[in-house]
Amino acid sequence: MLKNILLWVVIGIALMSVFNGFAPKDKNDSTLSYSRFIEAVAYGQVETVTIDDNKIKGKMRSGEKFRTFSPNDAHLIDDLLEHGVE
Repeated sequence: MLKNILLWVVIGIALMSVFNGFAPKDKNDSTLSYSRFIEAVAYGQVETVTIDDNKIKGKMRSGEKFRTFSPNDAHLIDDLLEHGVE
């Protein structure tokens, strides 16, 4: 009986580990529209960004994390540098 309980506990822990691996990452990121993102950059509210193709992830100076999608904006990098975004 004890072996059966132990077996089910081990199976349960293994299943929880597997399903936890499939959980979406960055749950705490809020999604911004691109226009709101550009506005935040202009007002100096954006601290850091990471750009991967058309995906932008970043952190506001308030500590809030965000993500947005970029159209092919030729002036984006210049705007980020001009407003001190890392």
